[in-house]
Amino acid sequence: MGFPSLWRRGMKSYAALLLLTLLAGGVAFAMAPQEKYGGPSCDYIKMAIERAGGLEKVKEGLGTTTIKIGALIPMSGALASFAEERYAAQLAVRDLNYCFEQLQLPFKIELYIEDTQTMPQVALEKARKLVNVNGVHMIVGPATSAAVGTLQDVINNELKVILMSHSSTSPLVRFNNREFIKNNGYSYVFFSVSSDLFQARALASVVESLGYKNVVFFYRNDDYGKGFAMAFKQAFEEMGGKAHLIPYDPNARSYLAELRAIPTYNPDAIVWLAFDEIKVILKQALTLGLQKYPWFFTEAVKGPALVADPVVAKVLATKNVLGTAVYTTSNFIQYYESVYGRAPVEFSDTLYDAVWLVTLGALRAGCFNPNVMSRAIIEMSYVYKGFSGDKSMNAIYQEPLTTSYSIWTVRIVDGKPVFVDVGFWSPDKGLVMKENITPR
Repeated sequence: MGFPSLWRRGMKSYAALLLLTLLAGGVAFAMAPQEKYGGPSCDYIKMAIERAGGLEKVKEGLGTTTIKIGALIPMSGALASFAEERYAAQLAVRDLNYCFEQLQLPFKIELYIEDTQTMPQVALEKARKLVNVNGVHMIVGPATSAAVGTLQDVINNELKVILMSHSSTSPLVRFNNREFIKNNGYSYVFFSVSSDLFQARALASVVESLGYKNVVFFYRNDDYGKGFAMAFKQAFEEMGGKAHLIPYDPNARSYLAELRAIPTYNPDAIVWLAFDEIKVILKQALTLGLQKYPWFFTEAVKGPALVADPVVAKVLATKNVLGTAVYTTSNFIQYYESVYGRAPVEFSDTLYDAVWLVTLGALRAGCFNPNVMSRAIIEMSYVYKGFSGDKSMNAIYQEPLTTSYSIWTVRIVDGKPVFVDVGFWSPDKGLVMKENITPR
């Protein structure tokens, strides 16, 4: 699936946005569609090219006017509910190409999308295909920390292209990146979202604020789950609580054995971390009566799979469950809805920004050399502000210095389950609740 497919989706709203605001020298200039919603400016492109020494130097260094970007998206498997992330990548490509046209620049981005099936080994195979067959210059994705962990050595030592994940959040993957940089002086792996060291503090703050001191953290036993569990336990116990960790095999068909262990800890509450298997886990939890405990969730479950079963959805709404997720601005939601007619899935905005950042990195570097691009991406991250906010990057881990989080719950509106934001957490302001909600 490439860029042309986006145009075939009949996005009349986009054409309506192309209202001319200035005529100069016979050339029409328009505010880019994303700029009307507070998104990134086309000026970032001009800035990157100017810093690289000008258009002719960039053209010569790139050796082509076609910039090929690969996208590794979980369109099936355990995160199939996040398949629509691909539309955010297509939207970013469309907007960048619009900027190129308006700035009278010769460049064009081609997007190549591959399904990782939410399997690390498949992500590895698809990454090799993108580079060796499709000839992409850089990659956005994959979504999961397990896939990024599998790809790190291959990206750095074999494929040697920039890879920027938009939703890998495990601290373990960040530690691996830090060690590789320390030992080798570089890494081609970047992130457009901060690690769960931040989100774990946000979720721990929510749980602690409600007076719970003894909780079970039930999590999938992979890089994402282990990293978050470790970070949550540390943050929650620094706040005076006690967290008991129960891992489960994400490939299992039944989770009853692990679920039966929960009551042995006599918890005040349960924190759930899962992918789309959450719909099976919660149905099995209900058969064991675990709904008697208050429930909390991490961001990976905030999607269609969590509320797919009407019975489970009603239980969630009745229980006033609470969860955390990377904060998505209303500007991006409105922009996405204006194009696609529906709300984006989680991490769509960070994927959108990842496409912009790798593109700006190539233009600023004036070449596709990943060593030069790495420095250029970090430089441009300090001037770029995207839909997901400030992207200024920590050179130690190559991730944004900070990320903010929304606090959400589930409610039944007009007979349908919906996610509603009821609070906010940021490193500087801490926890701020818009509504006083106590899980049942």
